Amino acid sequence: MRRYVDLNVEMELFLKNPVSRVAHEIKRSGFHGVALSSDPNTNSGSLKSIRESMREHGLDVAFRVNFEPRSRQELLKFLRRNRMRFEVIGVKPLTNELATVSARDHRVDLIYYDLSKRNTVFRESVAHVCVGALEIQVRPLVALSARGGIHEIFARLMREVRIAVEHDIPIVVTSSARELSEIKAARDMAALAECLGLSGGGSLDAVSRNPMEIISRNRLKLSERYIMEGVQLLGDV
Repeated sequence: MRRYVDLNVEMELFLKNPVSRVAHEIKRSGFHGVALSSDPNTNSGSLKSIRESMREHGLDVAFRVNFEPRSRQELLKFLRRNRMRFEVIGVKPLTNELATVSARDHRVDLIYYDLSKRNTVFRESVAHVCVGALEIQVRPLVALSARGGIHEIFARLMREVRIAVEHDIPIVVTSSARELSEIKAARDMAALAECLGLSGGGSLDAVSRNPMEIISRNRLKLSERYIMEGVQLLGDV
């Protein structure tokens, strides 16, 4: 049985709505868990409170942080400060050079792009060094498509998906929801992935296996049992 995870639900959604209402909509959409995206300076107590409330409604919550680096030095400094504080790290590179740096850093889980920028895209050169996953966010896709040029946007995403598949790069589809109306059904998000060129099983993996593997891997690394890659403590810690 598949367990569906939306790996990018923004903190703004919880600031605007009661947790119980958000939990209801997320469960109704078929998800078993989410990654809550917040500012790195968000009070940890607030995050933990949301996590506990969501767990009471049968939903798992991972903590995520997103970053738009303006330089390699800024990215590395951010990763040093935050890798051990969050279970998921997403990076939106503003240049192709930063995309390459982000893609080959093992501390970056996902890279995602500004679809309004035609010159910064997921290229073969990035795919060659990518050790994380490529993320496709629904909210900015819908917003940009409403302004026109949807065929061009889809053609771009189909090229990027093809490149990712050819290089065995995992793809993750997320809602990036800030409003209740922006929460999408898990199967609908998988259908979008299939429209972009993923196989039926691959499209479902984009909202289930792939995001779950990121969370599981990083929770292990953040646990007291983790020593180094391939080495962990067994039994009581």
